[in-house]
Amino acid sequence: MLAVGRVLSRRCVRLFPRHIATTSGLFEIKDLKVPADWPRLAEKAITTSKSLVSEISSRSGHVLTPSSVHSTLLSTDRVSDVLCRVSDAAELCRLTHASPEWRHQAERALHKVEAHIHALNTDTTVYDVLKRGQNDKQVITSLDEESRYMSTSMVDEYERMGIGLSDKKRMELIDLFLSVDNHKQRFHHGASELRHKDLGYDLDHHLTTIQSPLERRSAFMAYHSQGYDTVVPMLEDLLEARYKLAAHAGHESFAAYTLSSTMAGTPSFVMSFLQDLASRARAKADQELKGLGALKAAQEGQATMYPWDMAYYNHIARSENDTESLDGYFSIDNCLEGINIVAERLFGVRLVEVVPEVGETSHPSVRKMEVRHPIEGLMGHIYMDLLAREGKDPIQGNHVMAYGNRRQDSLAPQYHMPRLAVICSFESPMLSPESAEVLFHELGHAFHTLLSRNTFQHTSGTRGPADYVEIPSTFFERFALDPRVAPLYAKNSKSGASIPLSALQSFTRKRNMFVGHDMLTQIIYATVDQLYHARPPFRGRSLDIAAEVQNRLGTLPHVSPSWPARFTHFSGYAAAYYSYLLARVYSSNIWFRYFAADPLNKAEGERLRQAFLRHGSSIEPKALLARYIGDTLDMNCFTKDLHQTTQ
Repeated sequence: MLAVGRVLSRRCVRLFPRHIATTSGLFEIKDLKVPADWPRLAEKAITTSKSLVSEISSRSGHVLTPSSVHSTLLSTDRVSDVLCRVSDAAELCRLTHASPEWRHQAERALHKVEAHIHALNTDTTVYDVLKRGQNDKQVITSLDEESRYMSTSMVDEYERMGIGLSDKKRMELIDLFLSVDNHKQRFHHGASELRHKDLGYDLDHHLTTIQSPLERRSAFMAYHSQGYDTVVPMLEDLLEARYKLAAHAGHESFAAYTLSSTMAGTPSFVMSFLQDLASRARAKADQELKGLGALKAAQEGQATMYPWDMAYYNHIARSENDTESLDGYFSIDNCLEGINIVAERLFGVRLVEVVPEVGETSHPSVRKMEVRHPIEGLMGHIYMDLLAREGKDPIQGNHVMAYGNRRQDSLAPQYHMPRLAVICSFESPMLSPESAEVLFHELGHAFHTLLSRNTFQHTSGTRGPADYVEIPSTFFERFALDPRVAPLYAKNSKSGASIPLSALQSFTRKRNMFVGHDMLTQIIYATVDQLYHARPPFRGRSLDIAAEVQNRLGTLPHVSPSWPARFTHFSGYAAAYYSYLLARVYSSNIWFRYFAADPLNKAEGERLRQAFLRHGSSIEPKALLARYIGDTLDMNCFTKDLHQTTQ
């Protein structure tokens, strides 16, 4: 997390012959028309931010008033906005652009802006002014709730990042941030290459075809034994760099450093939470494994299951429950219409496709959508970049290039609309049911940003901790295959008939036959992530830690030496992989309390928007959620969710 560039997201496109100049600018950025504009854009943002910081510094000796503190917050928000608009767009271009020159120039701009952000985060100018206001109780209590939270969170963020260190140590901290960035990119690249290394076959699919247990074991071990020895040192270098950074900033571990700004708060809370989830998922997973063991005993004469057996007997179990094919129902256009149905019923908004200007998108397949409300009008823009293509990283995500905020730099203040891109890498415009869920999930993130209305972009939409911002997305994905929603949009591409309800329910049962085992696997990943970051890394022991967790929590013995070397989430979700699980518990509470009986309830949809989504990340997350769902998080909703998926 960054104090000025907070939640600086790692948040499209055919080769441009001769880098044709655009009309409106790439991503609607008017000064971005050729690759060489990236460094100029970065320099302009840095210059503007320096001017704003100088303006803030000039107020340091003034008498504090609520108005002066609010003005400082607006200026600080402007610094964040100016820098993040460049860095977020550059990151998107770097990850998805087909042109090497566009990618190269975007990466140059990104590194330049990030280095400046790291320097700002160790500059006491802004902190000193905000801290004075924070210490004046009369001033801070006179601010509105959003301004108080903005001030408090920024002061906390500066202090979390070692602003109280000596000048020398703050400069050293900048070097440590850059070191972590470098190690993170190096590990992510190595892990990605290892994951996608061409063996000539997909392992899980290959294992489903091998009847011999010895041959299955041989194929499994061959795959998991190759290449990891070069990537594990990269992982351990990254863990060590993170620990050094956290220790330098005054924290006992990187997990403690990261979690101090989340809803979870501490590593001990996360570990307790994961242990609770594991105890709830274990009985289900044991039951599933017993069933698979029975299949194995019938075929091989013994029931002990090993990791290389899972894909084979999963396939047999699911084959015994074959269902009607769902091919042809979930086209991208159908799914977008389904998203429109849900969004209009719940929030009163619709996606309206518009024609982008020349050069505004970086590939003809990228579609531009306006989000409109019949009374409130335009709510923001989405670029839908959904199909895989050469030169585009196989990623999926929600990439915000401009967060919404109330503009204060004109005589007639107006709301500055958010602009974002939904990025997926679907191989075809005809999606699987699982891919439909992915698209709904990403639009859940998008609506969180698009429907929030905030004074500061710094606390708008998804600019909050990961365990908070994953709640709307994990909630929204539930609509994709809900039997009361899917028939409204999932139409056969040839006949136009709605998806058969019996086939949909049968598919869901089949897909979730081993949901307990799948959930335990996620809990194991999250637990290893915590242990890697909750204590000083022990070089040479990272794989042993993963093995110990697997043997303690899993239903299968640990025999795979290399999965941490392939787990790219260690680069982006450091000490935060649990976030998906905590968010799922919160979203299951929202679902079962307010939507399970009627998923398209207009009154509850409007309450969700006004009580939760409208605030973005501008109120302390746990306090906001307590107002919406109550003070108590019901873990039994998670248990109910776990068991309902197979009914």
